[in-house]
Amino acid sequence: MAARASRLTRRPSLALPKWSRIRNRLIVVVLVLGALLAGYMLWFRDSSLVEIEDVKVTGTGIGPGVEEQLAAAATGLSTLHLDRAAIEGAVADDPSVVALKIDTDFPHGVTIDVQSRPPAGWVDAEGGTLLAGDGTVLATGVEQPDGMPEIAGGDADGSRAEGRELAAARVIGAVPAPLAPQVEKLAVDDQHGVVARLNGGIELRFGAPGNADQKWRAAAAVLADPKLTSATYIDLSVPSRPVVG
Repeated sequence: MAARASRLTRRPSLALPKWSRIRNRLIVVVLVLGALLAGYMLWFRDSSLVEIEDVKVTGTGIGPGVEEQLAAAATGLSTLHLDRAAIEGAVADDPSVVALKIDTDFPHGVTIDVQSRPPAGWVDAEGGTLLAGDGTVLATGVEQPDGMPEIAGGDADGSRAEGRELAAARVIGAVPAPLAPQVEKLAVDDQHGVVARLNGGIELRFGAPGNADQKWRAAAAVLADPKLTSATYIDLSVPSRPVVG
Protein backbone atom coordinates (compact mmCIF):
# COMPACT_ATOMS: atom_id res chain seq x y z
CA MET A 1 0.00 0.00 0.00
CA ALA A 2 2.82 2.36 0.95
CA ALA A 3 4.67 1.63 -2.29
CA ARG A 4 1.51 2.43 -4.24
CA ALA A 5 1.12 5.73 -2.46
CA SER A 6 4.71 6.57 -3.22
CA ARG A 7 4.14 5.93 -6.92
CA LEU A 8 1.03 8.10 -6.92
CA THR A 9 2.69 11.09 -5.27
CA ARG A 10 5.89 10.99 -7.37
CA ARG A 11 5.84 13.61 -10.16
CA PRO A 12 8.05 13.55 -13.18
CA SER A 13 10.85 16.16 -12.91
CA LEU A 14 11.18 18.88 -15.57
CA ALA A 15 14.40 18.63 -17.55
CA LEU A 16 15.84 22.22 -17.35
CA PRO A 17 18.79 23.13 -19.58
CA LYS A 18 22.01 23.19 -17.73
CA TRP A 19 23.65 26.62 -17.12
CA SER A 20 26.70 25.53 -19.06
CA ARG A 21 24.57 25.00 -22.17
CA ILE A 22 22.96 28.45 -21.83
CA ARG A 23 26.35 30.06 -21.33
CA ASN A 24 27.78 28.36 -24.40
CA ARG A 25 24.84 29.47 -26.50
CA LEU A 26 25.24 33.04 -25.28
CA ILE A 27 28.91 32.99 -26.15
CA VAL A 28 28.13 31.77 -29.66
CA VAL A 29 25.50 34.50 -30.11
CA VAL A 30 27.88 37.21 -28.89
CA LEU A 31 30.65 35.96 -31.19
CA VAL A 32 28.35 35.91 -34.19
CA LEU A 33 27.02 39.38 -33.45
CA GLY A 34 30.57 40.64 -32.93
CA ALA A 35 31.71 39.19 -36.23
CA LEU A 36 28.74 40.72 -38.04
CA LEU A 37 29.38 44.12 -36.43
CA ALA A 38 33.10 43.98 -37.23
CA GLY A 39 32.36 43.09 -40.83
CA TYR A 40 29.86 45.92 -41.10
CA MET A 41 32.31 48.43 -39.63
CA LEU A 42 35.08 47.28 -41.96
CA TRP A 43 32.76 47.88 -44.88
CA PHE A 44 31.25 51.09 -43.51
CA ARG A 45 34.52 52.85 -42.67
CA ASP A 46 35.65 52.66 -46.31
CA SER A 47 32.27 53.20 -47.92
CA SER A 48 31.05 56.25 -49.81
CA LEU A 49 28.88 57.09 -46.80
CA VAL A 50 31.97 58.49 -45.03
CA GLU A 51 33.95 59.62 -48.07
CA ILE A 52 35.71 62.99 -47.80
CA GLU A 53 34.13 65.61 -50.03
CA ASP A 54 34.82 68.88 -48.21
CA VAL A 55 38.52 69.74 -47.68
CA LYS A 56 39.42 72.89 -45.75
CA VAL A 57 43.07 74.01 -45.77
CA THR A 58 44.12 76.60 -43.18
CA GLY A 59 47.38 78.27 -42.19
CA THR A 60 49.44 81.33 -43.03
CA GLY A 61 52.12 81.68 -45.66
CA ILE A 62 50.94 78.60 -47.58
CA GLY A 63 53.05 78.12 -50.69
CA PRO A 64 51.58 78.05 -54.21
CA GLY A 65 49.97 74.76 -55.13
CA VAL A 66 49.99 73.35 -51.59
CA GLU A 67 46.26 73.80 -51.04
CA GLU A 68 45.42 72.14 -54.36
CA GLN A 69 47.75 69.20 -53.70
CA LEU A 70 46.30 68.60 -50.24
CA ALA A 71 42.72 68.84 -51.48
CA ALA A 72 43.41 66.37 -54.27
CA ALA A 73 45.09 63.91 -51.89
CA ALA A 74 42.35 64.05 -49.24
CA THR A 75 39.28 63.95 -51.48
CA GLY A 76 37.81 60.46 -51.61
CA LEU A 77 39.50 59.20 -48.46
CA SER A 78 37.49 58.02 -45.46
CA THR A 79 36.81 60.13 -42.38
CA LEU A 80 36.70 56.90 -40.32
CA HIS A 81 39.78 55.30 -41.85
CA LEU A 82 41.92 58.28 -42.80
CA ASP A 83 45.10 57.59 -44.74
CA ARG A 84 47.23 60.35 -43.19
CA ALA A 85 50.35 59.14 -44.98
CA ALA A 86 48.70 59.78 -48.34
CA ILE A 87 47.91 63.37 -47.39
CA GLU A 88 51.35 64.05 -45.91
CA GLY A 89 53.03 62.42 -48.90
CA ALA A 90 51.36 64.86 -51.28
CA VAL A 91 53.51 67.72 -49.93
CA ALA A 92 56.46 65.77 -48.56
CA ASP A 93 58.81 67.26 -51.14
CA ASP A 94 57.62 70.83 -50.65
CA PRO A 95 60.19 72.72 -48.53
CA SER A 96 57.62 75.34 -47.54
CA VAL A 97 55.62 72.78 -45.52
CA VAL A 98 56.87 72.08 -41.99
CA ALA A 99 54.02 69.99 -40.58
CA LEU A 100 50.31 69.19 -41.01
CA LYS A 101 47.57 68.93 -38.41
CA ILE A 102 44.68 66.90 -39.80
CA ASP A 103 41.22 66.75 -38.18
CA THR A 104 38.30 64.86 -39.73
CA ASP A 105 34.72 66.13 -39.54
CA PHE A 106 32.35 63.16 -39.82
CA PRO A 107 30.90 62.24 -42.23
CA HIS A 108 32.42 64.10 -45.21
CA GLY A 109 34.79 66.83 -44.02
CA VAL A 110 38.44 67.29 -43.13
CA THR A 111 40.46 70.32 -41.99
CA ILE A 112 44.18 70.42 -42.73
CA ASP A 113 46.15 73.09 -40.89
CA VAL A 114 49.49 73.77 -42.55
CA GLN A 115 52.52 74.94 -40.60
CA SER A 116 54.62 76.70 -43.23
CA ARG A 117 57.96 78.30 -43.85
CA PRO A 118 57.04 81.60 -45.48
CA PRO A 119 59.58 83.26 -47.78
CA ALA A 120 61.67 85.85 -45.93
CA GLY A 121 64.21 87.09 -48.46
CA TRP A 122 65.35 86.87 -52.07
CA VAL A 123 68.93 86.18 -53.21
CA ASP A 124 70.21 87.02 -56.66
CA ALA A 125 71.54 83.51 -57.22
CA GLU A 126 70.46 80.50 -59.31
CA GLY A 127 68.27 82.81 -61.36
CA GLY A 128 66.70 84.18 -58.19
CA THR A 129 66.30 82.21 -54.96
CA LEU A 130 63.67 82.50 -52.24
CA LEU A 131 64.83 81.78 -48.69
CA ALA A 132 62.83 81.04 -45.57
CA GLY A 133 63.81 82.55 -42.25
CA ASP A 134 65.69 79.41 -41.26
CA GLY A 135 67.74 79.46 -44.46
CA THR A 136 65.74 76.79 -46.28
CA VAL A 137 65.72 77.28 -50.06
CA LEU A 138 62.06 77.47 -51.04
CA ALA A 139 62.40 78.07 -54.78
CA THR A 140 64.97 78.88 -57.42
CA GLY A 141 64.69 80.55 -60.78
CA VAL A 142 62.17 83.14 -59.53
CA GLU A 143 62.11 86.89 -59.89
CA GLN A 144 62.17 89.07 -56.79
CA PRO A 145 58.60 89.31 -55.48
CA ASP A 146 57.21 92.76 -54.80
CA GLY A 147 58.06 93.85 -51.28
CA MET A 148 60.49 90.99 -50.70
CA PRO A 149 63.84 92.26 -49.34
CA GLU A 150 67.00 91.28 -51.16
CA ILE A 151 69.75 89.41 -49.34
CA ALA A 152 73.09 90.44 -50.79
CA GLY A 153 75.64 87.76 -51.43
CA GLY A 154 74.56 85.66 -54.36
CA ASP A 155 75.44 82.24 -52.91
CA ALA A 156 72.42 80.17 -51.89
CA ASP A 157 72.61 76.98 -53.94
CA GLY A 158 71.56 73.60 -52.61
CA SER A 159 68.66 73.12 -50.22
CA ARG A 160 69.83 75.47 -47.50
CA ALA A 161 71.74 78.74 -47.30
CA GLU A 162 74.93 78.92 -45.31
CA GLY A 163 77.28 81.53 -43.92
CA ARG A 164 76.32 85.14 -44.51
CA GLU A 165 73.14 84.37 -46.39
CA LEU A 166 71.93 82.17 -43.53
CA ALA A 167 72.73 84.90 -40.98
CA ALA A 168 70.77 87.47 -42.99
CA ALA A 169 67.85 85.06 -43.48
CA ARG A 170 67.63 84.45 -39.73
CA VAL A 171 67.44 88.18 -39.08
CA ILE A 172 64.80 88.96 -41.70
CA GLY A 173 62.84 85.87 -40.65
CA ALA A 174 62.29 87.46 -37.23
CA VAL A 175 61.10 90.85 -38.51
CA PRO A 176 57.77 92.04 -37.01
CA ALA A 177 54.97 92.36 -39.55
CA PRO A 178 54.66 96.17 -39.26
CA LEU A 179 58.37 96.64 -40.09
CA ALA A 180 58.62 94.03 -42.85
CA PRO A 181 57.46 96.35 -45.69
CA GLN A 182 60.15 98.88 -44.73
CA VAL A 183 63.10 96.50 -45.15
CA GLU A 184 64.73 96.93 -48.54
CA LYS A 185 67.98 94.97 -48.41
CA LEU A 186 70.15 92.94 -46.06
CA ALA A 187 73.88 92.37 -46.16
CA VAL A 188 76.59 91.11 -43.85
CA ASP A 189 79.90 92.86 -43.31
CA ASP A 190 82.83 92.11 -41.04
CA GLN A 191 82.41 95.25 -38.95
CA HIS A 192 78.68 95.44 -38.24
CA GLY A 193 77.47 91.90 -38.87
CA VAL A 194 73.98 91.70 -40.38
CA VAL A 195 72.84 95.09 -41.66
CA ALA A 196 69.27 95.76 -42.76
CA ARG A 197 68.67 98.85 -44.85
CA LEU A 198 65.25 100.46 -44.59
CA ASN A 199 63.45 102.26 -47.37
CA GLY A 200 64.30 105.62 -45.84
CA GLY A 201 68.00 104.82 -45.89
CA ILE A 202 68.49 104.06 -42.17
CA GLU A 203 70.74 101.09 -41.44
CA LEU A 204 69.86 98.65 -38.68
CA ARG A 205 73.08 97.03 -37.49
CA PHE A 206 72.30 93.71 -35.82
CA GLY A 207 75.74 92.28 -35.26
CA ALA A 208 75.31 88.50 -34.88
CA PRO A 209 71.91 87.06 -35.87
CA GLY A 210 71.21 85.77 -32.37
CA ASN A 211 68.31 87.36 -30.42
CA ALA A 212 67.05 88.89 -33.66
CA ASP A 213 63.50 89.19 -32.31
CA GLN A 214 64.70 91.27 -29.35
CA LYS A 215 66.79 93.46 -31.65
CA TRP A 216 63.82 94.08 -33.93
CA ARG A 217 61.71 95.13 -30.94
CA ALA A 218 64.44 97.54 -29.90
CA ALA A 219 64.56 98.94 -33.44
CA ALA A 220 60.78 99.40 -33.49
CA ALA A 221 60.89 101.28 -30.20
CA VAL A 222 63.62 103.63 -31.43
CA LEU A 223 61.93 104.27 -34.78
CA ALA A 224 58.63 105.02 -33.03
CA ASP A 225 60.25 107.61 -30.73
CA PRO A 226 58.92 111.06 -31.76
CA LYS A 227 62.21 112.58 -30.59
CA LEU A 228 64.06 110.74 -33.36
CA THR A 229 64.29 113.34 -36.11
CA SER A 230 67.29 112.07 -38.04
CA ALA A 231 69.51 109.02 -37.99
CA THR A 232 71.94 107.24 -40.25
CA TYR A 233 72.05 103.97 -38.35
CA ILE A 234 70.80 102.20 -35.24
CA ASP A 235 73.23 99.77 -33.65
CA LEU A 236 71.23 96.88 -32.16
CA SER A 237 74.06 94.51 -31.33
CA VAL A 238 73.13 94.98 -27.65
CA PRO A 239 69.32 95.17 -27.82
CA SER A 240 68.93 96.54 -24.31
CA ARG A 241 71.13 99.54 -25.26
CA PRO A 242 70.54 100.52 -28.88
CA VAL A 243 72.82 103.23 -30.20
CA VAL A 244 71.62 105.84 -32.69
CA GLY A 245 74.13 107.57 -34.92
